[in-house]
Amino acid sequence: DRLDERFDALSTLRNNDEDATFAAQIARRASDDADLLQNLLRIEGYYDALTYSELLGAGQNRIEVMLDVEPGSLYRFSRVALPGIDAAGADSGRLRSAFDLNEGDPVNQDAVVAARTGLVGVAAESGYPFFETGEPDLVVDRAADSGTLDLPVTPGGRFVFGRIVPRKNDLFGARHLGRIARFDPGDLFRRSDVEDLNSALIATGL
Repeated sequence: DRLDERFDALSTLRNNDEDATFAAQIARRASDDADLLQNLLRIEGYYDALTYSELLGAGQNRIEVMLDVEPGSLYRFSRVALPGIDAAGADSGRLRSAFDLNEGDPVNQDAVVAARTGLVGVAAESGYPFFETGEPDLVVDRAADSGTLDLPVTPGGRFVFGRIVPRKNDLFGARHLGRIARFDPGDLFRRSDVEDLNSALIATGL
């Protein structure tokens, strides 16, 4: 269903369905849509997918376009690694589990993006304000219908909140900011606490 929705949104044929046109233009759009469908299947993990377009009813007032698909095998990860995660020490296991992608899962590019986003979000709520990831290195092995993923990470150290220091000529003093904040010095850093303070300051209308 997800692939159908994405294809319908991006399809050249769908977006020009009501336009009167020539058979040659329809054939070109059908070829473009066949390429689009092949790319979408690869994103889902079908790296051997083949697609073909066929026009039925040529010479008539209405042409039917058939897209034939040979999806091939669904590739799965044989290895998923996060080099650098051990620098997080005792938190490394919990952070690794926040990366929701493991050996045996489909080599789905959307899933890689979602897992990466989830990992960064959990790290930011776990005392790692400077947590960073590099570019994912995804390698596909067509002989084995599998893939490997290496996502380098730099934890950047575990932090707790210190005191709040207002900018020069700020409307609020440090004591007032401390009363508004829902965290205290020594509390584990959480990005949501910073965002909450920002929202509270905006809500004052000042």
